Amino acid sequence: YALQAWAGVFGAIVIHGPATANYDVDLEPIVITDWSHATVDALYAHAQAVGPPKMDTALINGKGTYKGTGGERYETVFEPGKKYRMRFVNAAVDSYFKLSLDNHKMTVIAMDFVPVEPFEVDVLDFTMGQRYDVIIEASQEVSNYWFRAIPQAACSNNANSNDIRGIVRYSGASSGDPATTAWDSNSKDACVDVDYSLLKPHFKHSVIDPELQNPNLAVSVAKDSSNLFKWDIGLNSMHVIWNNPSLLQIAEGNATWENAENVYMLPDANKWVYWVIETKLPVPHPFH
Repeated sequence: YALQAWAGVFGAIVIHGPATANYDVDLEPIVITDWSHATVDALYAHAQAVGPPKMDTALINGKGTYKGTGGERYETVFEPGKKYRMRFVNAAVDSYFKLSLDNHKMTVIAMDFVPVEPFEVDVLDFTMGQRYDVIIEASQEVSNYWFRAIPQAACSNNANSNDIRGIVRYSGASSGDPATTAWDSNSKDACVDVDYSLLKPHFKHSVIDPELQNPNLAVSVAKDSSNLFKWDIGLNSMHVIWNNPSLLQIAEGNATWENAENVYMLPDANKWVYWVIETKLPVPHPFH
């Protein structure tokens, strides 16, 4: 639970590479993140002692509304007949979303920078740290349509889960709010990743048979001796020494590490190393 990573200024970087389907317009990246009206400093004690705090809402490219208190929704305009590439980034700290555009299917063409053979979904499962590129064709009647980002209660805690929306307006449509309805798949609350069988890399690579290293790395979250929540990888939770970070120590020739620094030494330079990383948690969780 990287609460400190949620604060501050962040944005998306686009790396242009091959696309596995044609499109007409490359839209701006669409960054989706959860949001609390409280600051990170105010949330920190709760996160340590109780666990991830309940978030107030979420933002689509920094925009959103909250229970009639103002704000504005993210909007974009489609020209009828054109195909739009949309690059989604989940920058949330604790929200697993289902993404959808009412009445429009999405063709997935990339996942985490890897071009994949195109496949079609009506609702896209989208967890923290993930990036998906999709193509949406403006093939419906000229109108306004809700773009929805719905946190899944099975593994997220958000106070505004039914109203995290943007608007896609067709050129020539009115300026009012959409009257469209969500896909049926949106009603199924679950934290389940996209079916792996659909994620087929367009460029296939062969790898050597792995010589698995020991130990296997179990990822878990538990309370430490001070009764505070800590994330563990392997047997330890990394303790960062802010005025003496690990990269600085390496640059200065340090080869001795404390257990709390959670450093794993590799046996050989310039060789691939395979580790098995698995979670002990009862729900899926991204590794990033």
